Amino acid sequence: MGCTLCTMTVGEPVAGVPTAASSERQLELERSEARVQRGVTSVTEGVVELMLRGRRQGIFNDDSDDGAAAVDTDDVDVDVPVTLSMEDTLLIVESLRANELFSCLEPSQLNILAKRMTLRRVQGGEFVYSQGDLGDTFYIIKSGHFDVTTNDDRLRALVVGNSFGELGLLYKCIRSDTVGLSDEGGNVGELFCLKGRTFRDIVAKMSTGSINISKDALRRVSLLESLTESQLDTVAEAVRALHFREGDIIVRKGEQGNVLYMIQAGTVVCTDIGALNDIELGDGDYFGERALIKDEPRAATVYAKTDVHVMALDRGVFTTVLGPLHEIIKHNLMMRSVQSIPLLKDLSDVQKQQLIERTPLVPFAPNQAILTEGEVGNDFYIVVSGKVHVTQAAGDRVVHLNTLSCGDYFGEKAALQHVPARRNATVTAATAVECLVVDPTLFQSIREPIQTALESNMDARNQMSQDKIFAASITVASLERIKVLGIGSFGLVYIARHTPSGRFVAVKEMYKARLESSKQMGHVLAEKELLSTFHHPFVLKFLVALQEERKVYIVTESLMGGELFQRIVNAAGVPTPLPMPHARFYAGCVVKALKYLHTRNVAYRDLKPENMYVHGSASRWPRTS
Repeated sequence: MGCTLCTMTVGEPVAGVPTAASSERQLELERSEARVQRGVTSVTEGVVELMLRGRRQGIFNDDSDDGAAAVDTDDVDVDVPVTLSMEDTLLIVESLRANELFSCLEPSQLNILAKRMTLRRVQGGEFVYSQGDLGDTFYIIKSGHFDVTTNDDRLRALVVGNSFGELGLLYKCIRSDTVGLSDEGGNVGELFCLKGRTFRDIVAKMSTGSINISKDALRRVSLLESLTESQLDTVAEAVRALHFREGDIIVRKGEQGNVLYMIQAGTVVCTDIGALNDIELGDGDYFGERALIKDEPRAATVYAKTDVHVMALDRGVFTTVLGPLHEIIKHNLMMRSVQSIPLLKDLSDVQKQQLIERTPLVPFAPNQAILTEGEVGNDFYIVVSGKVHVTQAAGDRVVHLNTLSCGDYFGEKAALQHVPARRNATVTAATAVECLVVDPTLFQSIREPIQTALESNMDARNQMSQDKIFAASITVASLERIKVLGIGSFGLVYIARHTPSGRFVAVKEMYKARLESSKQMGHVLAEKELLSTFHHPFVLKFLVALQEERKVYIVTESLMGGELFQRIVNAAGVPTPLPMPHARFYAGCVVKALKYLHTRNVAYRDLKPENMYVHGSASRWPRTS
């Protein structure tokens, strides 16, 4: 039956999704790793905030122990002072450097932390801490093997040099797992320990040292060019110099942001910005201002393309000192957004400037209708922030056609017609939304560079709308089984005819009881959710998921050209090499599909000719499933 939900196709879109081959155990491990990654990344900026708070206040008030009245299981008297050998220091510093929490600290600062470590010995069968405990201590393993468990399930093993418990350094937290010496760890394990209060005290003292940011460095930041000497002095006293290594994630999309970063040297990349292109920033540029101005989560992930030195400024100083610059910052933010919208990349600088100056940025509240199907108009909309839902009436149903986000646009069909036209869909704000609303006159002045892209994308959108409306009409009763393609452990795959339209589809029919007994229902649901987000010419087209009391159905497009495997191996099993132009074509289609999946953070783990299908049309394009 191939991959649980989809198969690659040759001759049209290619799509790949994680297979159901991995066990439920592997899924839990991956979820755990994802939770750890999210947690570690989010506290990195917390360390920066601690530094900035200490520099701004001059002294450090430990207000993070609100839970001190609760029983702190880390406050047991088992840690002892330790004199570090050179090997111990190297182990600690390397472990700290490998932990994202400390990625912004210099080697000298890591050495200071190492010197404040204490030592704890753990006996066989003893837990370092248990799930549900309150604690604020960070640990690095000096000797022994330790197990991490949640709800009595073993998640992972930790060995010498590994670290854990870093969230406690910022605030006393409820432990989400249990850590104890494993059976393979011997009778005794040793841990280097750092208390949260000690860490916060060290960080505060780091922040109150001499000011190491010259005003000359700040003057090279374009944002600060118009500040007075007095304002520049205030900023210089409040900023903190940070160093990030190549590949470090500085901010992550979706996290709360309270810090503005100004680049002193090096290059960063802003990525995962909805439909926008990645943005590369260098010396004198800045980032992180959007979250501070709009008081919203980070809209992009920013990572260090090279080693990068930045100057960090917290929300309080940003608001107080840079308040007069808000209009400049907003203008620059808008220009950056316009420059990163793929549709507008061919506009001249003059046209982009006109677009910003002459186009209002219109806010819409959640659930507010921006366009209504059937109304007349020809304004063109570009989404600058937030998300919108596009829906269309289909008989007595309302069909969801698409969700658009930052960098996407709508209203192009009416705008291209020169005269007001009836809207063919309703667009509603799914969140708080801001749109550039381009009037017909301005649209005509920028039309030429974007017309080809608009018309091409309009055809693709029309096809997507037709597919969504067709999918909404599919029911189990409307499908007539035509030919069984394969039988597997959970059910069968067959070609079916949609009797109302006469169109053919592929159906994967699975028994719920078999899925549940094998603990595969979660895989199927996750795969269905993933497939439903794919829209690419080389990825298998998901239509709808259906269910009855005993069965579930995954319905996709049918690709009548067969497997790519059948084109490179004949019926007798003899290889039949493709002509070089054909091989290049199919390889190019696969690369395009994989690139699309990778931009969506999806790894396709079952790539083979049997999972690539050729479209039945004359084009013979391949698709991945």
